[in-house]
Amino acid sequence: MTLNYLLDENVNPAYKIQLTRNSPDLVMWIVGEPNTPARGTLDPQILKWCDEYGFVLVTNNRKSMPTHLADYITEGNHIPGIFILNTKLSMV
Repeated sequence: MTLNYLLDENVNPAYKIQLTRNSPDLVMWIVGEPNTPARGTLDPQILKWCDEYGFVLVTNNRKSMPTHLADYITEGNHIPGIFILNTKLSMV
């Protein structure tokens, strides 16, 4: 099974550039690109989109996303996965 990744709109697009450069067949989309949720979409709707389309969410939203994820799962929903990045990570 191939994993597909959706980068939240606040994740530096350099992650997509670097990761797909090393793995060109990696499916990695960014919120706001065609066929993804629009920029400004609320976190619960992003989780629902990931659930519906089978994408792992990559976000740096450590403040509210864990709460939204807990609520989403408590409601009986599921997403393939979520990576919450450390905001101190470097792209060097």
